[in-house]
Amino acid sequence: MDGAGGKVSSQCPISIDGDEADAVLEAAMKQDEADGQMEILRNVIGIGSDGWVAHDSYHDAVAKAAEMKEQAIAYAENETERELTVRHWPFDDHDEAE
Repeated sequence: MDGAGGKVSSQCPISIDGDEADAVLEAAMKQDEADGQMEILRNVIGIGSDGWVAHDSYHDAVAKAAEMKEQAIAYAENETERELTVRHWPFDDHDEAE
């Protein structure tokens, strides 16, 4: 009962068709892959998952991040990927107002 004397449907009000479910699963797999790559990159550079770097390791981490950025730019498959890497490198300082 729904509290107003009517019957409550046992059917879920949300439905996802097969194509939509496949798209969601594909996006989740891509996100998992990106998260894994980010974790590897953070480990190589020496950055914690919270972005923290020990004070005595800071300059080494900055140098390693710059080296990894240059490698990522070199491995980019086209100019668009290179530009996106330059503009959105996660370990650069970013203006939060942008």
